[in-house]
Amino acid sequence: MYSSGLESISASTLIYRHKNQQALFSDYFYFSFETQNPKTMKIKLKIAVGLLIAQWSAQAQSITLNPSDTKNILTVQTTNQAIKLPVLNESQRNLLPAPVIGMQVYCSNCLAGVGAYAYNGSAWAPMFVPPTSDLPSYTVGQLAQGGRIFFVDETGRHGLAAATLDQAASIKWADGNFHITSATRMGVYGGLANTNDIVRIEENGSYAAKVAQSTTDGGFGDWHLPSLEELRLMYNQKNVIGGFTNANYWSSTEISGTPATEPSTTAFAKDFTSGAEAPLSKASNARVRAIRKF
Repeated sequence: MYSSGLESISASTLIYRHKNQQALFSDYFYFSFETQNPKTMKIKLKIAVGLLIAQWSAQAQSITLNPSDTKNILTVQTTNQAIKLPVLNESQRNLLPAPVIGMQVYCSNCLAGVGAYAYNGSAWAPMFVPPTSDLPSYTVGQLAQGGRIFFVDETGRHGLAAATLDQAASIKWADGNFHITSATRMGVYGGLANTNDIVRIEENGSYAAKVAQSTTDGGFGDWHLPSLEELRLMYNQKNVIGGFTNANYWSSTEISGTPATEPSTTAFAKDFTSGAEAPLSKASNARVRAIRKF
C-alpha cells in the first residue's frame, strides 16, 4: 500500500526511503502502529503521511530532523531541487482562517507584488522588499495606492492613503454587546492592528471596523479603520482628500474600561466640522472613512 516510499514504521523510529536511495527521514517520533484500534490507527497514519507528503521525497538528497546543528530543527540538503511554498492568489490568501505569525505563502497576483509573503500577526507582509532606490516616491494629495495620499513618511516612499468616499454614513462602532477588544493603539500605523483586533472579537456583523475592512478600493484588501492619530492626520488634509461631511467620524481606538477588566463602552470619534475629538458610546452612530498603509 505504501510501496511508493514507506518502508517501515517501528514503535520509536520512522524511516522513509525513496526507491533504492538511503533513508531520507530517520528520527524518533514515539508512536507505534502496533494497535488494533481503527481510530488510533487512522490518526497515527495521518501523522506519518503528513510528514511524508511534503514532496521532499521526489529527489531530495537528505532531510534531517533535529540535526547536529542545534540552531535548527530541520535541515534540507540538495543540489538540484527546491522547497515550494503554497501558491495562492490574493483572495485565497486573505481567506485563510485564523493565520498565525510565521505562516508563509507565495501570492500569485497580489497587487502589492507577486512573491513570498509571511503573516506578521496583523497582516501579510512581503518577505523580500526591493531596494529602496527601486521604490516609487509619493506626495500628499497624490491619487495612488487605491486612494488619496494624506501622509508620507520621511523616506517619501511609505505612508497612508484614504479612500475617496465614505464607507458608511451612520454606523455603530460595536455590533451588539460591548467587549474588550484591546484596540487601544493611538499612533500612526496602529489602525490596522486595531481593526484586526476589533473584527477578531466582534466577528461578523455591521459595524465600523468591519465595513472599513471590507473595502476593496483599488483592488487592495488591507483597508482599515484609522487610529486616533491617523484620523487627526486625515482631518488635517480633509480638503485635499475630499468627500467628507461635517459630522463625527469613527477612529479604531477604543477607551479601556474602568477597571481595565471591564468591557470598553466608548471609542474616540472626531468631529470633521470643528476638529474636536471625544469619547463616543460604541452604540452611537458616526461615519466611516477607510484608510490603508503602503
